[in-house]
Amino acid sequence: MLAGQSVNSEAELCSALRDLRARVAASPVVVDNAAAHSAAGYHVSTDELARESLFCARAVSGLCKVRVGSSGAGDNAGVGVYVLDDVHEGEIVTCYPGDVLTCLPPLSGGGGGAYGQHRVTIWGTHVPPELRSVTFMEDYALNVDDTLGIVGLPTMSDDMAYVGHMANDGAAIGGLGGIDARLTVPAYVRATDARRNAAHTTIADCHTVTKATRPIAAGEELFVTYGTSYWLSKLRRRNDRIGLTISSIL
Repeated sequence: MLAGQSVNSEAELCSALRDLRARVAASPVVVDNAAAHSAAGYHVSTDELARESLFCARAVSGLCKVRVGSSGAGDNAGVGVYVLDDVHEGEIVTCYPGDVLTCLPPLSGGGGGAYGQHRVTIWGTHVPPELRSVTFMEDYALNVDDTLGIVGLPTMSDDMAYVGHMANDGAAIGGLGGIDARLTVPAYVRATDARRNAAHTTIADCHTVTKATRPIAAGEELFVTYGTSYWLSKLRRRNDRIGLTISSIL
């Protein structure tokens, strides 16, 4: 685990993460794993395996700059994240957990496609077996790059160093059935941009954090932007469920 005081300096945290990545890459377990991949015809380095491991681990401890409480984002927003003290622009306030890692297998060609398409799911070793449910995966997934994504489990939100997945979007895209959701996209973009004060970003190429994009006052709720593709995908899934329900009734 990396000491919480290192988070006061992003440079120090990145340095600590790079050092940890090197140590993980040199560990016997990772070296043997890379050899097993090679024997099976897949070319993956120990460094790549170490990178995946750090994306799928809770490596930072002692970061207590936020609290979780009822969100002010609107109806049905549920839980939100609030800063305890004034935060300056660019400050790391929490991390985005990689409780689940989704990745394209080696030599799969890259590209990624939609979330979950042809992906391998790897559970973090810190996740208890009884919490390993895919129910909320799509709603709490965050793509790191074209081949790698992380998922934070909403049932694991008691560690304030890792509650980035509980931060809400300050706006949403509506639309149902025959209503053209595209008509709401420009309004959504304006609203989410106006309310956004934080963003999820990758540091040291192996860990994801939530940083302030402007000064945030003590007690203010964190708001990030999920993006239009997230909301339109959620609408499609909801409408598909409604369609199935109607079909079962007719």
